[in-house]
Amino acid sequence: MPFAPDAPRPPWADVLASLEDGVVVLDATGRIADLNPAAEQLLGVSNPQAIGMEVDHLGASRRNDWLGELAGGTLREGAARRHGEGTLVSRSGEAPVSAACAPVFDGDGGLSGAVLVLHDLSLQRTLEATASRADRLAALGTVALGLAHEIKNPLGGIKGAAQLLRSAVTDPDLVRCT
Repeated sequence: MPFAPDAPRPPWADVLASLEDGVVVLDATGRIADLNPAAEQLLGVSNPQAIGMEVDHLGASRRNDWLGELAGGTLREGAARRHGEGTLVSRSGEAPVSAACAPVFDGDGGLSGAVLVLHDLSLQRTLEATASRADRLAALGTVALGLAHEIKNPLGGIKGAAQLLRSAVTDPDLVRCT
């Protein structure tokens, strides 16, 4: 939950701040109560700007509806949910992410909110594209080697025939042609 400027920071605040994954804390109504710096970067919004907003309203468009549905389902059912992969649209651009949402229960067992975790897949996609390109280049190299071999084989025979022809010819004018 958001921290009052004069309130002491809870010990877990530093843990959330150090995570590479975006963490969004939602209240029981599905509105943002807090988010860590990684979530700020992914969502393209600062913590103070995000407080009180609905997750699917973040960004320049309503293309984040899937996040609202994920969080809403968790809050309705009181059970963790996952979304394998989606595109997160923010003011700073688009990013492929995987998302998981887990309910948060209070001491009495009542649902008090949810925690949404966003894992940025951008680096993974870049590495996959690089690996795919390397695979294509390796395949092209294999084809080139095969082609060179196929060209070299007949040339060897032609060269051998030319050497035989040269040894059989005695006329000096014809030797120059072989």
